[in-house]
Amino acid sequence: MKFREKGIVLTNRYDWPINFPIIRYADVLLMYAEVLNNQGSTSTAVPYLNRIRQRAGLAPVSTSISAGDFTTALRKERRVEFAGEGVYWHDLVRWNTGVTVINQAAAALNYNYTISTNDYLYQVPLSQIQVAGYDQNP
Repeated sequence: MKFREKGIVLTNRYDWPINFPIIRYADVLLMYAEVLNNQGSTSTAVPYLNRIRQRAGLAPVSTSISAGDFTTALRKERRVEFAGEGVYWHDLVRWNTGVTVINQAAAALNYNYTISTNDYLYQVPLSQIQVAGYDQNP
């Protein structure tokens, strides 16, 4: 609530009145480690993950870890490191695991709710369409 403008009523989950680009150094390190791993340089990526783990007082990941195990460790690290920061959804979309993860969680909690890959796309807010004048008939 601290970032929401007073007096704004949110009508649906697609129309938010604020866009604040904040990126932490930990995010940069973990994204770089992910890229290195995806390029086949897992042993080069491990120190970047370990920098985050060391700061948290956790045991380092072995440099002889497989690419698949590193991906699992990195994804867990990102989820824990950025808990409550609104980053996890974007990770799920980038990894193309959002539909599976969200739908499994919803089913486990007995929510009558499912998503599809269509939910990966953000709609252009109506307020921005109106500002640009695209809501007018030619």
